[in-house]
Amino acid sequence: MSKSNIFDFTAPAVARIKNAARAHGVVRLPADSPLSAPLDADEDLLLMDEQWLFSVIERIPERNQIALVEFLKNRAFDMHGVVTADTLLATVYSFFKYMESEGRLHEVYQEGTYYE
Repeated sequence: MSKSNIFDFTAPAVARIKNAARAHGVVRLPADSPLSAPLDADEDLLLMDEQWLFSVIERIPERNQIALVEFLKNRAFDMHGVVTADTLLATVYSFFKYMESEGRLHEVYQEGTYYE
């Protein structure tokens, strides 16, 4: 079979996922999806690592979780003009990734940390 008879499904699949993300906000993919790399290159999309996010959340003390939710709901509203499950999820993930990039993620695990 010649190379010209082989159809690459990556581009149409990526386009469908982008359209779905624009329409619905969140699209779930398996962590090992071959579509992750082309989607990660798109600056308009936020590609999240759910396992990483859940590992962060489960280590946060309950009192801090309550304060964080209030803080991040306000932040989601400031950033997106509305608080939905999708905007809150994106805000939470982006905040934790920012804290990680600054070397400050450990702060969310400290009991009684106050956010403003």
